[in-house]
Amino acid sequence: MTQTEVEPGPVDVDIPELLHVVPTTMMVSRTVKLSVSSEEASASEITEIIEIQRFVTTPAVARVMIPIKKVYNYNSAGLSVGVDLPCYKEELPEALEKAYNLAKERLLVELPKIIKALKDTI
Repeated sequence: MTQTEVEPGPVDVDIPELLHVVPTTMMVSRTVKLSVSSEEASASEITEIIEIQRFVTTPAVARVMIPIKKVYNYNSAGLSVGVDLPCYKEELPEALEKAYNLAKERLLVELPKIIKALKDTI
């Protein structure tokens, strides 16, 4: 072996110098303004601190759409519930399950309202 050739093998590198540590969550404030008159405006604002996830890379999106249509005596009403849930691609199977459960829960809340509305139209 000549002096310019390097034998392949493990390289001793100080890993912390190569890594960039980025916090993946951050706290933000969210203000919800309710529709009220101007004198009640300050009392109608709801401010809360929530924790959000910051994505270090471009996130994947777990997308679930559940359309449903009910027909009763030739009248119909429909609802389509969908969830787009950003996640890392490594989390996609779990995120799809979570998105489906969120959509299903919302659908189960809204479905009785649709059935009642159909029956009330007769």
